[in-house]
Amino acid sequence: MNMLRFCPIFLAALLLSPLANATTFQVRGTDAAPWIDIFRSVGIVEASGADPDIIVAGSRAQLDASRVANNHILILEGPSAVAQSLGFVPEIGRAHV
Repeated sequence: MNMLRFCPIFLAALLLSPLANATTFQVRGTDAAPWIDIFRSVGIVEASGADPDIIVAGSRAQLDASRVANNHILILEGPSAVAQSLGFVPEIGRAHV
């Protein structure tokens, strides 16, 4: 049996398992409307309190990414100070797809 064939399945299960338990989200620093539609389509609702499972951080978001990323699923939308604090640096160039 070829174990390499099962590696992508194992990695997908490992990476998606935290998302499977997520039931709430919060959007900070960007337009929430598209995210509301996306998350509601899979049964995830907007958090009424201050501790959501998923945080979407847009370009105007102000949060301590290293603290938030330890206990939440953090989605970064576009270039931002939060993204840069985690080491993501925008580059000018063309991506061939």
